[in-house]
Amino acid sequence: MSDWPRLILVGGGVLIGLLVFIFKPQLLASNADLSELIVTIFSVLAGFLMLTISMISASQHLKLKSILSQRQYKDVFSSRLLRYKLLFYAYLLIIFFVFYSRLVVHLWPTVGDIFSRLYLGLSAAALIWSLGLPSIVETIKLEELLDGEAQRNSRRKL
Repeated sequence: MSDWPRLILVGGGVLIGLLVFIFKPQLLASNADLSELIVTIFSVLAGFLMLTISMISASQHLKLKSILSQRQYKDVFSSRLLRYKLLFYAYLLIIFFVFYSRLVVHLWPTVGDIFSRLYLGLSAAALIWSLGLPSIVETIKLEELLDGEAQRNSRRKL
């Protein structure tokens, strides 16, 4: 399996995040309630990501028969969990930056501007990175269905 789609998704997210970071004043000029919308979106996405992690953890694949397949799955499982953990931290950082940009904007406008640039850029990137989550849930469910079907077929042969 090629990692090109994942690399394109990550690279595209970084590129869009940087563009949003650079052109922040033009984006916020007509969107006064954008920070509330961003917090809401990423709170929901964090919940969806936790659901995805729970689905992976509860997957039927932990019942693999051979030691080699258990080791291979452990490697795949570990890399998936690391990616989801990093995405979850990105969501938390976005909410953190929104909170602190609102908190310090009146005292230190420059610091508030930096935080708002950070949350806008990171939220644009994280939204792109999150595009793969629905297909991951679908893949997990399809794997579970195929495993269940294979187990039923092996029982019928006995």
